[in-house]
Amino acid sequence: MNQFESVKYGVFMGVGLCLYTILMWLTKLDSTYLNVGQYFDMAIILWPLLVISLAIYKQNKLAAVTLWQRFYIAIVVGAVSFIIYNPFLYFYHHVIH
Repeated sequence: MNQFESVKYGVFMGVGLCLYTILMWLTKLDSTYLNVGQYFDMAIILWPLLVISLAIYKQNKLAAVTLWQRFYIAIVVGAVSFIIYNPFLYFYHHVIH
């Protein structure tokens, strides 16, 4: 199991969530155009599922991955994205918005 792959997908997920937040703010889909923005809010739930599934799929192509290794990959991807997205959200809510 390659640790770097899980970290790479965690960065990918964290940056994707940051870009989603900025996109919603710039297009005013989170405040002015709520009737359209609510659908993007529902769709963004699929982003972490997609990225974690892709990370597990890529690891499984390299070598067989056990159930516990799949949990570990998901935890690493989630933790790395949290490390990226949480400070961004703090900055967004206290400075940008």
